[in-house]
Amino acid sequence: MSLVKTGTSAAPTFDEKSMEKARKILNKMIQDSYAELDNVIVECKAFENMNRISYGQVSTDLNRLGAELARAEKEIADNQNCMAAQDREYKSVSGTLSQERSSYEGIRAANQQDLTVKKNDLAVFNFIMDITKCKGTTLLLQSSVSSNSSAPVQVCSSDHGFELTFDDVATQAKVEQMMTPGVRKALDSALGLGFASKIKALAFAEEATSVDGSRVQSGVTPKPTPVRESPPQSMQWKKCTDGKVNCGLLHDTMSLQWGKFKDLVDELEAEMDRNKDAWQALKEDLNEQLDVISSQKAECQTGFDTAVGTKNALTSESDEKTVQARELTVDYEREMAVCHARVEELLY
Repeated sequence: MSLVKTGTSAAPTFDEKSMEKARKILNKMIQDSYAELDNVIVECKAFENMNRISYGQVSTDLNRLGAELARAEKEIADNQNCMAAQDREYKSVSGTLSQERSSYEGIRAANQQDLTVKKNDLAVFNFIMDITKCKGTTLLLQSSVSSNSSAPVQVCSSDHGFELTFDDVATQAKVEQMMTPGVRKALDSALGLGFASKIKALAFAEEATSVDGSRVQSGVTPKPTPVRESPPQSMQWKKCTDGKVNCGLLHDTMSLQWGKFKDLVDELEAEMDRNKDAWQALKEDLNEQLDVISSQKAECQTGFDTAVGTKNALTSESDEKTVQARELTVDYEREMAVCHARVEELLY
């Protein structure tokens, strides 16, 4: 008898009730999975929408901040150019002011030196007029009562031209000390016009009546004159008027010269006053320009400072927004990765 069992194994059979129960359980599991999937998808979409909206707002802010930063940087550059231009203009006007000041001071110094010379010349004529003033009258005309009175001075001709020789030694010394080239030349010209003919007539008369250099008067024997080896400087090579000079004529002659030199002083002083007024007006104008330039530069500086402050504030805000955008991106990528994993888990 064989102990081997022959035949095929039969498929397992399930009870219909068990199958129905299993179907219900499986359907419930599928329904629960879809419900959970829906919840996951809703949660992920809600997070994504909130994150992307926030990220979009931050991106908009960054774009706005970028534009405002560009404007701030442009304002900074414009104000820097403005300050540089004002510095150049200030330097130019300051250079003009310095140049004009140097020119004015140079002209003033030259005029002041010339004025000193002219005043010194005038002082000589003031002194001579005071000495040669006709006594007993205040009118210095040739037709005055005292016009025929004599002055304590002689008009002489020498190698240096016509000059005055005073009787008083101290007066003569003071005149010589005060004498200037300009006055000497003016005296030579004026005295030559007024007294040259008299001196020439005197010289002609002396030549006609002199014997061995001495004048001869009828019935008078000339006294011998001792010989000088070296005559005094004031008497060398001089021809002088005979006797004292007519006071009125001399004083009028000196008055004319005094008037000429006084006119020169007045004209130069008037010119110096005009130059001073012109310089003051120019200086005020240039200083006003410098004030305007300084004011404009101050406005540019204020604009520059404001633009720098604005740029710093915008940069700080932009940095914060950049950090915020980066954090939103990190959160988004992390949450989306979790969402994808949960969805795959629920689906598969």
